[in-house]
Amino acid sequence: VWSTIPVQLDEIRQIEVVKGPNSALFGFNAVSGVVNIITFNPKFDNRNVATVRLGDHGQKSASLVATHKFGSAVSARFSVGAEERDEWARSGVLPTASTLHDPQRLATALDVVAQLAPKTELRVEGSWSNIQEDSVAGGFSYATMKMITGSGKATLTSDTPWGQIQAQAYQNQLTAKYGLAGGIRWENTINVVSLQDLFKIGAAHTIRLGGEYRHNTLNTAPIGGADVSYDVWSASAMWNWAITDKLTTTTAVRLDKLQLDRSGSFPARIPLANNNLWNRDVSEPSVNFTAAWRPTDFDTFRASYARGVQAPSLIELGGVQLASGPVFLLGNPKLEPTIVVNYEAAYDRQLKGAKLGVRLFIQDWSNLK
Repeated sequence: VWSTIPVQLDEIRQIEVVKGPNSALFGFNAVSGVVNIITFNPKFDNRNVATVRLGDHGQKSASLVATHKFGSAVSARFSVGAEERDEWARSGVLPTASTLHDPQRLATALDVVAQLAPKTELRVEGSWSNIQEDSVAGGFSYATMKMITGSGKATLTSDTPWGQIQAQAYQNQLTAKYGLAGGIRWENTINVVSLQDLFKIGAAHTIRLGGEYRHNTLNTAPIGGADVSYDVWSASAMWNWAITDKLTTTTAVRLDKLQLDRSGSFPARIPLANNNLWNRDVSEPSVNFTAAWRPTDFDTFRASYARGVQAPSLIELGGVQLASGPVFLLGNPKLEPTIVVNYEAAYDRQLKGAKLGVRLFIQDWSNLK
């Protein structure tokens, strides 16, 4: 749900769109592409903007972005924004007027950068958002959807004789409420810790080694009483080789080991229900390789191979627990990851004020859900 992203337009420096599977570089599930939203860094950018917008259909929005430096060592950026729009007019008996609620959004974020030492930096970030909008569940039922998100992250970066070492920990929280079946409420928490080292060997080789641990848990709904979760251990490596000043290669590999688990009760009258069905491990590698050749300052040839991994979501693995007469929906703990393999050849020509490019690619999806 894009409106839950706790970022205001005025604090965005740039947006990068990376096409195709890139899970070796960005982590599993980055199989269709990556939208990387990069905000201004309060250490380098003095961003202070207040904005008010009015539009048709009752659109009203306001936002504030403020940056402040606390001496020479600490910098902070604060942002807050709110938005409201009119709901669609009813065209039939249903939905009733009492179930319609205007779409609304409120979001805030704080980004603090502290220079602890000449070569050591600590960055602490936090955010919160609260959105409300309508939802059509399964194509047949209208409901109001409300989502509340919260996040906190700390990143410690230090330039050492062994390279640039970065340690990071963050938590994302989501409360999702749907006005269906007497009320559906999901609580989702993701905890991640990671460590990486970026270093050079000579002038031609840049290497990044990393490890990550992730825990994700979700309660079952609308029939509660259980939690579905997984733990993921990951190891990754990236190697950029500048063979010449015109020819470079980038190779990235990552191995994810997912351990699935379920705890709690089942609805009555399910003869095959057993938490042991969720006790399984899945291990899959991701690969990205690109070779780029620039024979002139205007021409670039590129060849790439990618193998991406998309793990099943906790909703699919058992987060939905529903009874409809004699039929029970419990999810499928035996779902396999979707594997995406992509081969691509590309050519780009930089023209005056424009760029011309052509792409030839083939992409294969297996175990598509």
